[in-house]
Amino acid sequence: MESTKSAALLPKLFRWLFTILEALAGLAAVGIVVAILVDPTLPPDAHFGPVHGDVLGQAAEFALQPAPGGQGEPVLSLTAFNGNVTMAVKQPAGLVALMKEYGFPLLLIYVLFAVAVLDLLRRLFRNVGRGESFTPQSVRLVQIVGGSLIVFAVISTIGESWFVHAIFSYL
Repeated sequence: MESTKSAALLPKLFRWLFTILEALAGLAAVGIVVAILVDPTLPPDAHFGPVHGDVLGQAAEFALQPAPGGQGEPVLSLTAFNGNVTMAVKQPAGLVALMKEYGFPLLLIYVLFAVAVLDLLRRLFRNVGRGESFTPQSVRLVQIVGGSLIVFAVISTIGESWFVHAIFSYL
């Protein structure tokens, strides 16, 4: 009797979890679209850092500092590999434009895919909760999840390669 209650509870729990995650991903998609439409720019007096992080498992330091002499755009710098590699981007506003043109749409694809998969999983666990685990509808949902994973892998690979190519070309 106890295992029957827990078996009925898990599909319901997963269904609610996937519903909440789907709603959060939907809000993230709306936020990304708003960011694309607002046209973010980098103000001339922008600065941050230095921020410490990792690049390829090595300690790195990122900083956005005002231009030397206070004239022009700020300079984005990265120092990594114990100071052996230093990179400076003298016009980071162009980098922000690339993020808007390539990065935000790619991020939007990721979020929309997450919404779609979470919706499919929510429907699948709704069927499991009803005791319809091996019905044609449930099997079809599993097939759609598998097919969408394959399609997403191809689309995201192409999108990421365009994004990386654009960033490396700019840098």
